[in-house]
Amino acid sequence: MKRIRLRHTGFLALAIALLAGCNGSNEPKSVAQQAVAIESRDECHLCGMLIANFPGPKGEAYGRGETEVKKFCSTRDLFAWALDPEYRHRVESIFVHDMAVTPWDHPDDETFIDARSAWYVIDHSRPGAMGPTLASFSRQDDARAFAEQYGGKLIGFDEITLETLSQLTLAVSKSDHQGMQH
Repeated sequence: MKRIRLRHTGFLALAIALLAGCNGSNEPKSVAQQAVAIESRDECHLCGMLIANFPGPKGEAYGRGETEVKKFCSTRDLFAWALDPEYRHRVESIFVHDMAVTPWDHPDDETFIDARSAWYVIDHSRPGAMGPTLASFSRQDDARAFAEQYGGKLIGFDEITLETLSQLTLAVSKSDHQGMQH
């Protein structure tokens, strides 16, 4: 009788050990997500424009559990998508160019950085894909130097809101309207 109990106890211990290894989660396992090269025919996920045809920093993002990157023609379009209430909670990885180490007119794909740790300059004089955009930098000192040269205001990732983006859009509308009056 003792031999049977030991055998049942052994099976029970094995079953518990196997179940302990399972977390019961149905969420997909996270895969390494990184920025990828922007090809000449890649279109902006938000507006459909050819990304490589425009100056300024670009962006890329992955949703939770996704293996395909979303590419954007500007940081403004990237954040318009990422801050949208429909997508905001699903953003897992988000990347922008470090404009301190790459040319403004043709950002190098080797200079993508994590957007969450970047510094940004808004309201500067450099054009992006569709007008004003957020200039992105890995170092605060580089962002500050850019703002001194091209104007603008320094902000962190957590300060970027849909309101911030709408102010950029309003600035474009005002300058277009003023240009038509002259």
